[in-house]
Amino acid sequence: MTAAALALLSTLLGPAVVPAAGATQARRQATTVADMIDWRGQAGLVFIPGETGFILGGSGSGRIPANRDVEIMGDANFERLLGFNGFYGSGNGLYHFAVPNADISPFAGAGVGISHLNGNTTARPQLMGGLDFNRRAAHPMRADVRFFLTEGDVTTLVTFGYSFGR
Repeated sequence: MTAAALALLSTLLGPAVVPAAGATQARRQATTVADMIDWRGQAGLVFIPGETGFILGGSGSGRIPANRDVEIMGDANFERLLGFNGFYGSGNGLYHFAVPNADISPFAGAGVGISHLNGNTTARPQLMGGLDFNRRAAHPMRADVRFFLTEGDVTTLVTFGYSFGR
């Protein structure tokens, strides 16, 4: 492997650390994918021109080990809007901005939102931003605003999430 390829891998994956033989086995047993995911219950309001609804559901997210500022998040929610019951889900990539010595973490992101309401399914891009509160606690909280770019309109979602723990 060339030096340039090794430098690129080192940048993407972080520096190589060679642990003691016993430590590798212990870490494999102690860290599973489920340990790295932050599960949240969430609720929020949905706003479209002339109508307000709500969502209620959950999300799961995890930060990339090589870059702790990047988070991948997905959610699934019951939606009530325009007098109909439906589904709203999304998959998003988030970037957390560093705030030294603070217990909040602002973030911005983008992804794809999917809404199924009254027999119509819509998949559209969405933009989002928000804050994680009490991020060092066992049960951090999150507030965010999402802009679901629907055809000819923008649907705004404001959600609040409470972590079940890590």
